[in-house]
Parts: sequence; C-alpha cells; structure tokens
Amino acid sequence: MQRNEFHQLVDDYQEFIEDAIDELEEDLDFDNESGTLIIHNPNKTQVIISRQSASYQIWIAAKSGGFHFDYDSDKQKWFDDKSGECLDDCVNRVLQEQNEGEVKINF
Repeated sequence: MQRNEFHQLVDDYQEFIEDAIDELEEDLDFDNESGTLIIHNPNKTQVIISRQSASYQIWIAAKSGGFHFDYDSDKQKWFDDKSGECLDDCVNRVLQEQNEGEVKINF
C-alpha cells in the first residue's frame, strides 16, 4: 500500500464515522485533530481512532483496551492484528460498552 492510499482510506473511514455520529440520536460528539478522531461520550469517556502512519494501521483506544487494525485489500476492510475482529465491529462494540446501551453505527 502506498502512503497516500493509506491516508485516503483512513480519512474516508473517519469521515464515515463522523457522518454516522451526526445521524445518531445519542448525544455523542467528536473532534478530529490531525488525523485523530476523538469520540466524546455523554459519560465523559472517549474512544480514540487514530492513524499510525509508520505501521499503516488504525489504532483504537477505549476503556476496554487498545486495538491495532491492518487493512485487507482483498476484503476492503480493517481487521485487528491479534483477534481478527473487524474494525467496524470493534467501533460498535466499544461505543456500546462505553455508553452502556445501544449505540450502533450502520456500516
């Protein structure tokens, strides 16, 4: 993967998350600072989705831990480098865990 392709994939993914949060009824907010998407939950916790340019990964930091995702160009999805969990599923899981309820983004 070329560097510009990686950055475009991450930009597109973060933009999708931002648009989805805007559509949710839940009171979530976000900031995107230098390629790091910070999702602010009503209970004052955060989920952080950041790009790691050196390793061509997306990292998530949440209360339940840190997760690192590699891009699978055949499936056109991001997958956790340890568990194999899809990034889409992880985003929904950590948002639900931190919001103690049904926060669901439709990917």
